[in-house]
Amino acid sequence: MAGLLHDVGKIILDPYIRERKVLFDRYMETYPQKCVRDAERDILGFDHAMIAAVLCENWDIPRPIAFAIRNHHQPGTTGDHQLAHIVHQADVLVSRAGLAGSAGYAPPEIHDNSQSVLSLHPDILQQILEKTLQYLDGLSDRLFAA
Repeated sequence: MAGLLHDVGKIILDPYIRERKVLFDRYMETYPQKCVRDAERDILGFDHAMIAAVLCENWDIPRPIAFAIRNHHQPGTTGDHQLAHIVHQADVLVSRAGLAGSAGYAPPEIHDNSQSVLSLHPDILQQILEKTLQYLDGLSDRLFAA
């Protein structure tokens, strides 16, 4: 559930970001090393993860899920909250695979402590990513076969 809902705040913020497109574009040109989340916080004063967590709390989603969603970009602040680290690593992998719709923005990095909390070596993560992409290719072939 955390993986499905972690970016729901982007849907809520989308019209506000579109209204400020010039500001966001200028921000990303000025700070190419920064990510969209940085721009959200610096321009709007909050980010999509905060919005998603508030929505989850209002929807009576269990607190550990809302907590993981709120902190999936900075899992190091959560100690050993495994779900925050899992969502974080999945989010980074999806972004690296080009499936996150963040073209033109700096790709996120997996936090060092996240790797130690989950005991996943980067090579294993790469293998997971490759297998997932193969599965998605096969799935799309089956779905869109004529």
